[in-house]
Amino acid sequence: MKIMIKTLTAAILATCVVASPAIARPGQGGHAGGPPGIETLMHLSRHLEHVADEINVTQEQRDAIRGIIDTARPQFREVGDAIRANHELIRTVSSPESYDAEAVAILADEHGALVSELVILGAQTKVNVLSVLTVEQREQLTAMREERRPRWGGKRGK
Repeated sequence: MKIMIKTLTAAILATCVVASPAIARPGQGGHAGGPPGIETLMHLSRHLEHVADEINVTQEQRDAIRGIIDTARPQFREVGDAIRANHELIRTVSSPESYDAEAVAILADEHGALVSELVILGAQTKVNVLSVLTVEQREQLTAMREERRPRWGGKRGK
């Protein structure tokens, strides 16, 4: 019974993993058209550029932030490429003609580890970027987020 539940869970997870990129944006790997994860980095970069003047980010801080993002970019790309390759493998082993439940389960576990790596990388990059800002600038960012939250309908930034 446990094996059947694990197999069924893996099949459902694989279906979600395989379908999610196609549903989100057909024919593209990540939401921004690049490898998954790059959009996270690009969002952080664009957001800070957008608010930099409002919170008085100095040129020295901008250069440091740019350096952090430039350093993180290859890591995001590597993990994103690995996620894309994982998706392709799942597609290969989950077709009706060649379904392999054991391979799907293994690949689903690998996908989870890759997503975990991406989340950790994103969190670390965000911490590194925010550590360049002063306490006052970080407080201003928090206040701006709270002020703008009603525009989002409370859906983001929680």
